[in-house]
Amino acid sequence: MRFTRITLLASAAALLAACSDSPVSTRDARPSDLSLVTFSKGDGTIPVHPASSPATTPPGPRFICNPEYEECPTRLPRASFQYGSYTEQSTSGFTKSVHLVAWSDNYANIDDMELTAHFKSVGGDGSLGCSATPQQYEQDSTSGFGSWFVDHYTIYLENFASYPASSVFVWEVAGDHTFYASSGYGVALYSDVGTFYSSARVCY
Repeated sequence: MRFTRITLLASAAALLAACSDSPVSTRDARPSDLSLVTFSKGDGTIPVHPASSPATTPPGPRFICNPEYEECPTRLPRASFQYGSYTEQSTSGFTKSVHLVAWSDNYANIDDMELTAHFKSVGGDGSLGCSATPQQYEQDSTSGFGSWFVDHYTIYLENFASYPASSVFVWEVAGDHTFYASSGYGVALYSDVGTFYSSARVCY
C-alpha cells in the first residue's frame, strides 16, 4: 500500500512539472487580450470613405476690429475641404475584422494637408463592457497635397485588425486634420490655417 501511494504521488508530481514547463495555449488568453489580434496597414488602395458634408465655418467674434486703428481683417473666401473618421467591421467564419480610417479631402484652394490618426482599443468583455474607454495602441501621421480620388485629392491613415469571433473589443480612431489654404483663401473666417478633429468608435 505504501509503495502504491508513493508511486501515485511521484506520478502526480511529474505531471505537474510537465504542465508547468509546457507553453500556455492561446485558448487560455482573455478574450480581450490584444495578443490575439493581428494588425495590418492595408495594401495602399485608397479606402472608399463615406460621403460627408463640407466642413462648417466656425463662428467668428462679434467685434474683431482694432479699436485704436479701426482696422478689420478681411473675411476670406472659403476653401473647399472635408475630413472625418469611420469604422467598418465584418465576420467571416471564426474571425472578426475591423477597419479603422481617418481621412482628409482637398476639393479646392488647399495647398497642403496634415493628418495624425490615433488608433485605440480596449477589451469589451470587462465589467464596463462596451462603455470601456479604449487606449491608444498606435499613432501615425501623413501629409501632402493628396492623391487623386474620384473628384478630389485625399490623404488617409488606416489600420486593420482581425481576431477570434468569440472576442469583443472597443475600437476607436481619432483624427487631427490640419489644412493650409491657398493664398487669398481661408479654412475659417479669418485664417488660412486650421486644425479640426474627428472620431469614430465601435464595439464589436
